[in-house]
Amino acid sequence: MSSLIDRRYTIHVILTLSSLALLVMYSETMVMPSLPDIQKDFDVSTSELAWVLTAYMLSAVAFTPLIAKFSDIIGRKRTLTILVPIYSTALALNSITHNYTLFIILRAVQGASLSIFPIAFSMIVEQLPREEVPRAQGIISAMFSIGAVIGMVLGAYIADIYSWREVFATAAPFGYFLTIIINMMLREYRPKVDRVSIDYLGAFLIGSGVAMLCYAFERAPHVGWSSLEVITAITSSIMLLLLFTYWELTVPTPLINMTLLADRNVFAGNVIGMIVGFSMFGLFQAAIILFRLPKPVGQELTVLETGLYMIPASISSLVSAIIFATLIRKLGVKYSLILSLITAVPLSSSYLLANLSDLTHLVIATSLTACAVTMSLVPIINIIVFTVGTQELGVMTGMNMIFRFIGGSLGPAVVGSLQDTFKTSITKIIQTSPQEYIPIVFSVPSHLVLKIYSIIAIILLLISIPISLRTYEVYKVSISKMRS
Repeated sequence: MSSLIDRRYTIHVILTLSSLALLVMYSETMVMPSLPDIQKDFDVSTSELAWVLTAYMLSAVAFTPLIAKFSDIIGRKRTLTILVPIYSTALALNSITHNYTLFIILRAVQGASLSIFPIAFSMIVEQLPREEVPRAQGIISAMFSIGAVIGMVLGAYIADIYSWREVFATAAPFGYFLTIIINMMLREYRPKVDRVSIDYLGAFLIGSGVAMLCYAFERAPHVGWSSLEVITAITSSIMLLLLFTYWELTVPTPLINMTLLADRNVFAGNVIGMIVGFSMFGLFQAAIILFRLPKPVGQELTVLETGLYMIPASISSLVSAIIFATLIRKLGVKYSLILSLITAVPLSSSYLLANLSDLTHLVIATSLTACAVTMSLVPIINIIVFTVGTQELGVMTGMNMIFRFIGGSLGPAVVGSLQDTFKTSITKIIQTSPQEYIPIVFSVPSHLVLKIYSIIAIILLLISIPISLRTYEVYKVSISKMRS
């Protein structure tokens, strides 16, 4: 009977946390199809519109370490029951506000909700049997791409039928519903750490330092890498992160154990996580642009059609996550990580071999690439959670998310720079009257953008393989200790 109860609770935890992760990723991408309508509704410039996404991302990297640390101290369930209703309320208010400044502030509140991921990863380790952890982590990792695709498809569908405001309004109730489910279904893991003073200065330094770095990556494609704005942001980021390092080495109760960051497993998980984030977000952005570009370069699809053609990629993500979660149980986390990276290299070469003007080729290549990046994410998070102690589990998984955010911010910035550099001309015949046609020539990003970025991603993945070889096995050791 006890094993049956534990099995049921395991299912409850996985379903609840994966649903929560799905909601967050859905909410992050559902706004994308509605950006032109939001710009028109608020009557803002293109640069002002960019803050809809920038505020979300900056808030995520700034608050994730602090919120993750809070969860280490006050408990994961309690943190979620505070965070999720605030997040849902921000979604609801976004649907009714007519003040653009307030709209951006609410987007920043939603960005802080990405700390749900490290909290979920930590809860799984603390509350599930060790044998079930890799599978659960794999399912939640797959929610990154699945939620993104659902957000694009459903967000476009709702916006087409109603308006962008209903896109936000329809997401909010699910957050409130999941808050009730969290209270009913999940147990609180009582933290083993005593209440200690929070290192607010450390949280400010690392949050603002990483936020400035990501801000530079976001702005560079628009204003140029050599602009004063970008150079100032990068310089400020370096200074803040250096101050953070010095402060953390001297403060009695640091936000982050700097010694643990140098651990071979933690170092590998963070660096490879950044590389995978860079590869995933950049390749997907470049591919989605090809779906949308006019023919003969692109496929000239609508946002809704693009989302539908991305469904195979989300399915392949889920399948690869489950496969590698199973492999971790058989091979251990170290060899699963090495195998995932070795496998990711040829799969990431799909865009180099594909005819990018052919829709079938593009869909297959995107699905194989999604498979490549997801299979690496599963061992990455598992090598982190099985290496660090429970006292620092939340903040260390939060740091891993930040490294992914950094890679995810740099990737689209590089894609933007490549798009400005490599262009091709398209001629369209426009009918101006029943008897008159005018040829119009305009430039669009060429196929070289995706192919060059694929080469960059492959080189980085190859570099990550020797880094993974330096890791040491922790999953099998943990299982052996538990059984003995």
